[in-house]
Amino acid sequence: IPYFDIIFISDTGHEMEWKAYGAQNVICLPISAGCPNTFQKVAQKYNKRRKYDIVFIGRLDTDSNEHRIKILNFLLTKGVNIKIWTWSLSNKFIEKYPLIKNQVVGSVYGKEMVKIIAQSKIALNIHDPSVPHGGNMRLFEIPSAKSLQIADKHPKDWFMDGEEIILFKNNG
Repeated sequence: IPYFDIIFISDTGHEMEWKAYGAQNVICLPISAGCPNTFQKVAQKYNKRRKYDIVFIGRLDTDSNEHRIKILNFLLTKGVNIKIWTWSLSNKFIEKYPLIKNQVVGSVYGKEMVKIIAQSKIALNIHDPSVPHGGNMRLFEIPSAKSLQIADKHPKDWFMDGEEIILFKNNG
């Protein structure tokens, strides 16, 4: 840490950690969706064809993501139809959740991910616990693809709850 003048982070929740390691200058910068031109071209092409009501795209493959699994399972037990894209390493973690397993469509990355978000009315963003205040890539990818984002958290000065994003509280 003493060799660095500035530490850049994407979640204000990590500032105290870096300062505890001895960082003197910690700056939080919002990350954003990569390649805005790509996002806009894909989004414009598919926004008119809203194929999915609600989607979740993300990892379900570690114990730290168990809260995501519980939230998705809760919504599915309430009859909410969510299409889920996750990668194959998630299979062993969702094995005991048949409702989730039945809603997994596959895995998706890059332009295909943008296409799916753009074809969705609503995209869920459930942050990993390692992002304590919110601020993952999906936080910017969803609005870039022009879909409604329902998220569990976000840095307060990045979006306006109820206008640019809808926040929910954990069901647990």
